[in-house]
Amino acid sequence: MKGYIPQEIIDEIRDRTDMVDLIAPYVMLKKRGRNYVGLCPFHLEDTPSFTVSPDKQIFYCFGCQKGGNCFDFLMEYEHLPFPEAAEKLARRAGIPLPEKEISPVERQRRDERRRLYDVNKETASFFQRQMAQSRPCLAYLDRRGLSAEVVAAFFLGYAGESWDALRNHLLKAGYSEEDLLKAGVVSAGEGGRIYDRFRQRLMFPIADAKGNIIAFGGRILGEGEPKYLNSAESRLFNKSRNLYGLHLAAPHIREKGEAILMEGYIDVLTAHQFGLKNTVAPLGTAFTEDQAKLLKRYGGRVLLAFDGDGAGRKAALRSIDILSKQGFRIAVLALPEGRDPDDFLRQQGPEAWAALAEKAPSHMEYLIELAFAAHDAGRAEGKADIVKALYGPILAIGDGVERGEYVRTIAQRLDISEELLLADIRRGATEGRDAIGRDFSYQKPPKEKSEDRAVRLLCHLALEDQSFYDRLEAELGWDFLADSPLKPLLELVAQHYDRYSWRPRDLADLLEEEEKGRLFSFLLEEVPEGDRATVFSDCLARVKRKKLAEELAALEAAIRRETSNENHGDFLRLLQEFDKKQKELRKI
Repeated sequence: MKGYIPQEIIDEIRDRTDMVDLIAPYVMLKKRGRNYVGLCPFHLEDTPSFTVSPDKQIFYCFGCQKGGNCFDFLMEYEHLPFPEAAEKLARRAGIPLPEKEISPVERQRRDERRRLYDVNKETASFFQRQMAQSRPCLAYLDRRGLSAEVVAAFFLGYAGESWDALRNHLLKAGYSEEDLLKAGVVSAGEGGRIYDRFRQRLMFPIADAKGNIIAFGGRILGEGEPKYLNSAESRLFNKSRNLYGLHLAAPHIREKGEAILMEGYIDVLTAHQFGLKNTVAPLGTAFTEDQAKLLKRYGGRVLLAFDGDGAGRKAALRSIDILSKQGFRIAVLALPEGRDPDDFLRQQGPEAWAALAEKAPSHMEYLIELAFAAHDAGRAEGKADIVKALYGPILAIGDGVERGEYVRTIAQRLDISEELLLADIRRGATEGRDAIGRDFSYQKPPKEKSEDRAVRLLCHLALEDQSFYDRLEAELGWDFLADSPLKPLLELVAQHYDRYSWRPRDLADLLEEEEKGRLFSFLLEEVPEGDRATVFSDCLARVKRKKLAEELAALEAAIRRETSNENHGDFLRLLQEFDKKQKELRKI
């Protein structure tokens, strides 16, 4: 997976990346003891459980069990493969990376992608020049009140009436018809005729998160169908995995911690023009899970601002379901019936928008109102239908306090007991877990015994110090861990003893993905202040005493059994062994 990046450079990147500095721009961290804590960026929570250790250079969330080093954080937060995360961290640390040796097939794919980017860039420039010469298009932009700054920022253009003007221009620029077809800017008709895909349309270049143009959307300005048309999907473009305007909105979403999700391209343009620069939209289709995951890289809250009609409400419901499963906090801006964000902003202004957004209900409040409006709460059947409609959304709430408040609200409005409502909900929670995998019930773990704590501290210290590891192996071996989940970690060190760095974070590279959470949770446990050698010796003595006490108990039971036997040799041997163990115990 690490490909062409040598291990020594990976280690250097890790050593020169401070985890607190890396994570601070993404998560508001507060110092707590030796560590830093904040609200987890990977799941919804109200109480900080996300912890960063500057000493160990790791992070771990005690809520969702995600943890790791600098590479893991960037890969998880920005959904990057390892090579891209490493390249980004290397640039940040000022570390040059070696040129990647790639196969001929990989080189061909890379060159093709670059060529398609170039085709799209040249196409956007062509459309921009066409727009400057098109009075109908300029008149349309003027009627919509779009400023020159927004038009330029989003690279808007115009596709004229010609069936082959773009094709001819791109061929003259040195691109092949195959390039044009792969980019999706032309289409092939019967008989193999190649013609421009877009005609008489206001053109919206679609960029990826890095600002590379990957496709186009076109709105018809004359008569004809469809009203909106996108580029065909290509090696660069998948409409379900990109969001319109994200390349411009991303820094503003990160700054505010919130994205505004609208339905249409024009809505996004108008929103940016009125200062709502954290606004994005799907690409002419329903909002998807991949788009939600993409959005999660930049913020944990979403304000849904869909059209105030039946279709807008349906789109909002679909989006709520997808966003809630990704752990977003969701508010729903209730636009008046028949209005869309574009005309609301133009007619009412940004102040009215801000007032409406300030009062925007949470998605649960919105769903509760819809459920009560759709069913008769005065009838038993209506009450049952309301509970059924709200059952899934209630279970999807990750925070127990928040869930309890909504349960109380619904129960009061239905005039039923909270216990009855909770009983219905619990019946649907299979084995204590709901449909999207969150714990519905939580049992407090039993208090750890002092001997168990000593074992954990011994393992902790042994993973960080070779001398402690050697002493522990010599004096106790690893059998004392029995079925402990920590035993594989110590055995893993034994397997890689000669090249282990004695920095436990590096063990993550040797573990399966599902095992990493246990490691980082363990590493963030506090070791008592003071001399570590003393702590180690005290814990070792405690574990030895426990081990000897267990052995003495077993010997005592064996001696009792031997008192009725005639084999005095075994009886004397057991007594001698018992006496020996007692002396060992007194010496500790």
